[in-house]
Amino acid sequence: MLGPILTWVLYTPGKKGLWLDMTVISLLQVAALAWGIKALHDHRPAFMVHTLDRFELVSHSQLDPRETRGVPLRSLTDRGPLLVVTSLPGDHSGLQNFLDQTVIGNAPDIQLRPELWSDYGPAVPRILRDARTLDDLQTARPGTAARVAAAVRKTGRSAAELRFLPLAGRDFDYAVYMDPENGRILGAFRCVPWL
Repeated sequence: MLGPILTWVLYTPGKKGLWLDMTVISLLQVAALAWGIKALHDHRPAFMVHTLDRFELVSHSQLDPRETRGVPLRSLTDRGPLLVVTSLPGDHSGLQNFLDQTVIGNAPDIQLRPELWSDYGPAVPRILRDARTLDDLQTARPGTAARVAAAVRKTGRSAAELRFLPLAGRDFDYAVYMDPENGRILGAFRCVPWL
C-alpha cells in the first residue's frame, strides 16, 4: 500500500530524478515484502509437540536457535509442523532439576525445551492409550456433533474408533483426531476439547 501512495505523491511526468524516486519506492516495496515473508516463516507452526496430555503448536520464533542445533530431528518440511513428543526426566533427581529450572529458574515450559523432545513414532502406543474417543467428546460437548460427524465422514471410521487429544492453540483450542491403529493425525476441528 505504501508503494502506490508514494508513487502517486512523487510521480510527476518529466520530473528530474524521477527514476531515482521510483527506484527507492521499488526497493522499499521489496524490503517490506521480504520482511513480511520472514515474519510469516518465523511465526508459522514448525512443531506440533505432544506434551503430557495434549498437543501444542510451537513456532521457530518461540525457540532459542541455540537449543535446536543438536536436536536429532528431521528438517522442517512444507507438509506442516513436525510431530515430536516430550519426555520428562525418568529419575527423581532429573525430574526435580527440571521442575526447579521451570518453576524457580524461569526456564521455558516443556514444549519449548527441544532437549526433552523425541520422535513421535515410538511414543504412539502411549499417546493412543491416553487419547479419548470422539464419542466421549460428543457426549461431553453436544455442540461438537456436526464436527464429529464431518470427521467420521472424512475418515470412514466411527466416532467410537477415532481417538482425539486437545490441541492448545494461541487463540483457539482444537480436537486433533487420530488413526486408532497407528496414531497418524487425520485432522482437527475447533472446539472446547477439554474433558
